[in-house]
Formats: sequence, structure tokens, C-alpha cells
Amino acid sequence: MKILSTLQMREADLYTIKHEPIESIDLMERAAKQLLKAILTDHSQAQCFYILCGKGNNGGDGLALARLLYQHGKQVGVFIINHTSNKSDDFSINLERLSSLDIEIIQINSVEELPKFDDRALIVDAILGSGLNKPLKGWLTKLIDYLNGLKTPKLAVDIPTGLFADDNAENDLKRIFQANYTYTFQLPKLSFFHRDTLSFVGEYRILNIQIHPDFIGSALSTYHFFESSAAKSIFKHRKKHTYKSSYGHALLIAGSRGKIGAALLAGKACLCAGVGLLTVRIPGCGELPFQSSFPEAMVTLDSDFNQITEIPKDLEKYTVGIGPGLGKSESTCGVLMGVINSINKPIVLDADALNILAQNRDVLSKLPVESIITPHIGEFKRLLGVSDLASDYLQQLRSFSKKYHLIVVLKDTVTAIAEPDGKISFVDAGSPALAKAGSGDVLTGIILALLSNGYKPVEAALLGTYIHGRAGKLAGDERSMEANLASDTIRSLGSVFKNFY
Repeated sequence: MKILSTLQMREADLYTIKHEPIESIDLMERAAKQLLKAILTDHSQAQCFYILCGKGNNGGDGLALARLLYQHGKQVGVFIINHTSNKSDDFSINLERLSSLDIEIIQINSVEELPKFDDRALIVDAILGSGLNKPLKGWLTKLIDYLNGLKTPKLAVDIPTGLFADDNAENDLKRIFQANYTYTFQLPKLSFFHRDTLSFVGEYRILNIQIHPDFIGSALSTYHFFESSAAKSIFKHRKKHTYKSSYGHALLIAGSRGKIGAALLAGKACLCAGVGLLTVRIPGCGELPFQSSFPEAMVTLDSDFNQITEIPKDLEKYTVGIGPGLGKSESTCGVLMGVINSINKPIVLDADALNILAQNRDVLSKLPVESIITPHIGEFKRLLGVSDLASDYLQQLRSFSKKYHLIVVLKDTVTAIAEPDGKISFVDAGSPALAKAGSGDVLTGIILALLSNGYKPVEAALLGTYIHGRAGKLAGDERSMEANLASDTIRSLGSVFKNFY
């Protein structure tokens, strides 16, 4: 799913109005009906709906929603926020329609004029929409401060008031409506996925209001949202007449004394994600735990008991993953360099492999084209050689991917995956249940399995990240987000794959 700019979405509306054709007010009504449907489904327990409307088209959406809720027998309070004298045409039409009903419409000129809101109600923010490009000022800032201080659940129509849809580098992030839910129209906004602003959005839903598909299909964008339908379209079903060698042979180089668990987690995830054959290269200290608890894996032992010191032979016959629990000793660093110099097809690198590269950044240019690296934020900062990411960290991510011709899986609350052609895709499939030691090792194993299976590197990165997120969420739902372990996420992989069939 593409992520379009504010300007592009405005053009999309105009194109739909002209080519469907449909009147602007009728397109707004269509959007309001989708809002109503979602709210009645998700918030059926709400006792009352307090709808705060600005005077633009976002306010018009709010007024149309208020009318529809009232017609469905819901208790509705409508508040017009008089922050400007200008009114959009569609706002005025919906205000006239609402005025014919028995609904009190209260004009608000200051925070003090707002009534006390019932905590059992739902506050609906329809004050300012996606066209905002300047920080809030005047009494609107006090209004947002007041609303954010309430315990009453809050829902934003299209986008939280005060949040810019595209770039918030020049915005005042202290003056943005803090939504628990955001119901946006047709396509998500970039700010929904940016690590500095995603927290304002809460849980979001994308409502299909039938913007003309020709415009969306032809619109250019370097940002995309990777959703479940995309995952299902990439997934390859196993054919009947196949055998283990049909699904690749992965080599996982991992583990050191005290960190053999990382190799175990990555290896088990790799086999559970569908690889046909797995060989794990570990130091001698890992022989007993691997042979006793992981009989499905083939094991080759390094001559050193504590760490990896030798480059495995015949690397070209494998799909290689390296890094989990590896350690950063001088001899292990030499192994990583040797692997990089000995192979000319994409490999998967994580954890200590990335930390070694961060200390030897000149080696990044020697990685095979379209290799997959999976840094978390701290590891990515070390790879960049910076102490803090810039507000335009997505551009830093894009530039890094282009410069080194790598696929970069930047692990975060919402994971951003950059491709060498400049495209960035967001995967938002997980949950806080994945905020546990070992989760990154599991992701490495899943991606390695898919790459071994014959998926293109970018497909392996996207689908692997999605599968990992979904498995973590399912495991967290079952065991609780607090109690979930990385090994529980592995056990939930089967449920994710079943959903593809």
C-alpha cells in the first residue's frame, strides 16, 4: 500500500470528484459512513460521543459523523471550535444538515467553555486535518493540552490535530492531540510510522472510501505500508512433489560461550520458518545443548571451545546467516571478514556481525549486493557512526541502503525496511510482546529461511519481518506481553503460516 503526501491525497480527492464523478459533499458523506461503521463496531460500549469540529473539511467530516450517530440513536455532543472565521463549503453544508436535527451545537471560543466530559464517552477530534503545515498557536494549544490531560478515550478523524501528515521536523511535538485511536481515509500518513510521531496516533484503522484507483495506481511514492494482503501475495505455497533440498540449505554461523542460546533461537526459527536443511556452525561449547535439544539441525564445530575462529568450508553451497551471539573477539572478526570475502550472493547479518562492521565501516562496501542487515536503532547508529539519529532518520536509512546496496531492516516499534532503489516499506505487525531478549535472533532465523527458500532478498526481509511480528503478537495474546519469550514466538510461527493457506 502506497503512502502518499498531503498534496497527492488532495489531488486524489479532486481526481475522484472529477472522474468518478462524485460531488465533494457526497465523497465526504461516503467517508462519514465508513467512520460510522468502524465506530459502531469498535466502540459500541461508548455512552456518548463528544465531537469537536474545526471549520474546515475535517470539521465537516465530524459534523457528518455526528448526524449519522444521532440517526443511529446515539447520544451526541457537538462543539464548534472557533479558531478561525473561515469555513469550508462542505463544513457549511453539513452544519446546515445537522442544525435541522434536535442536537445542541455549542460554539467554543476558549477552553473554559468546554463542559466536563464523561470518562465513559468518546472524544472525537475533527478539529484540524491533514492539510495542517504550521504548528498550533493561540488558544488551540491550550485546548490540546486540556484534551490530552483527560482520561476520556480519544479518537482522531483522519489524523490527530496538530500532527503534520508528512514531515514534522519543524513541528511542536508538545502540542499534538494524543489519540487512542485514529481512523484515517484510504491510505495511511507517513507520520503514522515515523518513530518521533507514531505515538500520537494510537491504534489506527485505514478506511476505504473508494478514492479513484487510477490515481492511486499511477501515483509515485518511495514510501509503502506492507500489509497482510501483500504478505499473502508474496508467500509461496509448498508443492506436493518436493523434498527437503527443494527448500534450501542454510548455514548459520553463530554463538559463543555464554551466548549459545542466541544460536539455538535463530536456528530453531530458521527451521520452523521452512528451510529444508540447516547447518549450524558453533564453538565447541555449544555441542551438548545443540545435540540434546535441537536434533533437527546439523552441527559443525569450530576447533575453539569458546568462540568461532575458523571460516567454514564450501560457503557457496549455502545461504549464509551470521551474527547472533557471535561475540567480537579478534579471531571472530577475522571469520566475518573471511566470509564476506568468500561469498558473492546475499547473506543475512545481525547482532555482533553488525557491531563488528560498525568498528570496520570500510568493509560495508564489500558486502554482497542485496545482503540483508537487521539492526535495531542502537546498532544502526553505530553503523552510521553517530550518537543520535536525525529527525530525518528515514533519509539517513535510505542513503545508507543506496550507498552500500543493502537491504536494511531497521527494527523498531514500526520496522522500516529500505531497499537500494530508495524505497522504504513499513511493517507494523508486532506488539510489545517482542520487546524481549532473543527476538532479534528469531527474526534473523526467519529471514535466513526465506532467503534459503528462494525468495528474493527484499521479499525475504519484508515477509520475514511480517511473519515475525504476527507470531510475536499471537504469542503475546496467548501468554501475555510480559510473559512471552522468544521461544514462544517460534512456537507461534505455525499459526502464522496456516493463515496463508
